[in-house]
Amino acid sequence: MPNYGAPSEDLAALLHSQQDGKFIARVAAVNEDGTVSLEWGADPILNVPCSGSYTNRQEGQTVIVERVAGQIIVTGTTATQDTDFQALIDEALDPIQDALNDTTDFAEAVNDDVTRLENIRTRVTFGTAAAPSGFLQADSVWFKDQGGGRVDLYLRRSTDPGSGSSAPPTSTKPPTHKVPKPVTITPNSRGSWRSSGQKDGDVWQGDWTGRGNWRGGWFYGTKIADACSGKTVKSMTLYLSRTKDGSGWNRGVPAHVNLHNETSKAKPSPIGTMHSVKLAPGQVVKYQLPSAWISALASGSARGFMVSGSGRSDYLKCAGSAGKLVIKFS
Repeated sequence: MPNYGAPSEDLAALLHSQQDGKFIARVAAVNEDGTVSLEWGADPILNVPCSGSYTNRQEGQTVIVERVAGQIIVTGTTATQDTDFQALIDEALDPIQDALNDTTDFAEAVNDDVTRLENIRTRVTFGTAAAPSGFLQADSVWFKDQGGGRVDLYLRRSTDPGSGSSAPPTSTKPPTHKVPKPVTITPNSRGSWRSSGQKDGDVWQGDWTGRGNWRGGWFYGTKIADACSGKTVKSMTLYLSRTKDGSGWNRGVPAHVNLHNETSKAKPSPIGTMHSVKLAPGQVVKYQLPSAWISALASGSARGFMVSGSGRSDYLKCAGSAGKLVIKFS
């Protein structure tokens, strides 16, 4: 089976920096000149030429991309067409990325907690048992590197070493902190409202026909704040995705995302600052929420997410997978 490269790396960087080989990508658009635009991550790769054997060119196809002598070319489709190709890759990589993040957090904790003392000539004994008779318990310890392999130690006690018992006090281990596992929250409901009064069960924004702009939202009840109660939130990631059914322009359109404070399905009103996330047809984006949004959602002053826009330039329909929220703790 050919080696199609690592899906977690950027395809454009692979194609321009690695040796000749094959990769997989998805067709975002078929251009009038016969070339195609490929989708990989957040940034498309535009105007890629195709071989003569690849004739039935269609948007959404999963294709084989070859790099030969510095030139990239699409040679054909893969055996399986997958409409949520990027989403499947992201889902497969999530546990690997979480394991890497956990390893990094552990290494940072060890680096913060451990101080190495080298070339100490003073006699130092380490152990887990109580100190022998005659030893005193120090409240704080300092050391100074004098150079030439000499290290001076200074031990501070709150009482005079000559007064009181020489028996060290019984030490107790500090309580360990167990990091809660990540939580995935899906919306209880979703829907859209048009300025003309029309309603829909999917999430839309903007307007294509002139009948009024759409405003859509996802509703979670109190699940987000409940999940964060008593915990320290490290990050929140919102999954945003767009349908491939021809709703709007066949190019990237910005989804204008706001917070709202509705706990049940109702026409939402935006609160706070709006953020825009560009979505191509069929694309899935994992959006890392800003700290102000995390604080608002964790405290309960905001309850969910909404999108809104004006006219054809903002017109899009969100896919059913949009609205999933992943919360990580520290």
